[in-house]
Amino acid sequence: MSPDVVAKIFSKTDHWATRLEGISAYYLSVNGKYSPVLPKEWDGILADLQILSDKLASTETIEQENYPAWRQQSILLLPASCFVWRNEFEEAFRRSYSPTRFTLLDERPGDRELNFSPRIPEDLVLPVMQGFNHIQVTQEPDATPKAGHDIATCQPEHFVSLVEVLGEWFGTPLESLPDEQRRRVRKNFFPMPWDDLSPEQRRSVAMQWDYQNDPAMEGDRQYWWDLFIRKEKLKKQIEKWSAIATPTAMDLAQKETRLAELQRELTDLEKVGLQVESINPDQPHISDIAECRTKPVGHLNHDPEMQARANQIAAEKMSQTGRSITREKVAKILAKELDMDEATVVRRIRKQWK
Repeated sequence: MSPDVVAKIFSKTDHWATRLEGISAYYLSVNGKYSPVLPKEWDGILADLQILSDKLASTETIEQENYPAWRQQSILLLPASCFVWRNEFEEAFRRSYSPTRFTLLDERPGDRELNFSPRIPEDLVLPVMQGFNHIQVTQEPDATPKAGHDIATCQPEHFVSLVEVLGEWFGTPLESLPDEQRRRVRKNFFPMPWDDLSPEQRRSVAMQWDYQNDPAMEGDRQYWWDLFIRKEKLKKQIEKWSAIATPTAMDLAQKETRLAELQRELTDLEKVGLQVESINPDQPHISDIAECRTKPVGHLNHDPEMQARANQIAAEKMSQTGRSITREKVAKILAKELDMDEATVVRRIRKQWK
C-alpha cells in the first residue's frame, strides 16, 4: 500500500474502493499516550505528497522514470509515531480485499496475505520506526481501547548502553569476545561487519546505536527529526512559490511577500538547528549541547540526524573497500539520498570515522 493511498484512506478521500473501512490512525506521543489522528490532519500530508509527485514527474524524460525516487521520498512525508490497531487492520483488510469485493488481475499466490515483517530498506528503517523506540503506551482519559487491543505488550525494554558493554573490547576480534559482548555485537551491529571495522569505527557505530535507542534521548531525537522535516517542507514551499508565474503586479507582490515569509522562517529554523561542533565532535548526544542553541551563527553547524546516517554510510563503504572515505564522498552519497545540496550536507556532517 503506497503512502498516497495510506493518506487518502485516513483523510477519508479515497473514493476508489471503500478500502479499510472502520479503521483509524493514532498518534503515539513521547510520553506514551495515544490519541486519534483526525481526517483533516491528513490534508497537509496529501498536499505534500502531491507536490512531490508533481515535482518528480516534471523532470521525467520517460514515463515512471522517477518512481523509485518517489517511493523512497514519499515515505518520509508520512507522519512519525502513527499506528493502527492490528486487529482492526486485519479485519478491515480481509473485508476490503476479499475475492467477493475486490478482483485482482493476474493474481499471484500471497497477493491477499498480510506481511507483518516486511523488508524495509536500511536507509528507511529509522524514519519508519521513528517514535516507537522503548515507549510505554498509556491511554488518554477519553481513549477507550476496543476489544482485542493489548496495551500491556507495549512495555519498554531496559536500555543497556552498547558503548558501556563493549567498553574494553573494541579492539578484540568477534570470536574472542565474551559471550555477552559477542551476542550484543551480532544483534546490534548487523549488518556492520565487526571484524572489518577498526576499533574507532566500532566505537562510532556503538555510539550511534546508543543515541538511536536510549529512551532518555527520545525527546532530542524527535525534536531534531521534526526540525529537519519542517526545514525540508519549507524549502519545497520556497521552490514551489519561486516557480509561480506573476502576470500582474499584484501577483508579483504576493509572491515576494510569501517568499520573504518562508525564507525568514527557514532562516530562523537554521539558526535554531545549528550546533557547536567544538563541544564534543565524537559524541552524538544532543543533550550535551542544548544550552548552545542560541549562540551566534558561525559557531553552530552540525545536524545529528544527518551525522548518524553519514556514519552509517562511511562504515558501509569502508567495510566494502577496506579503505577510509572522505567527508566529501560521504556527503555526495547522503545529498543524493536526501535530495539536498551537496555543499550543505558537507557543512552539516563531521568526519567521525577513521
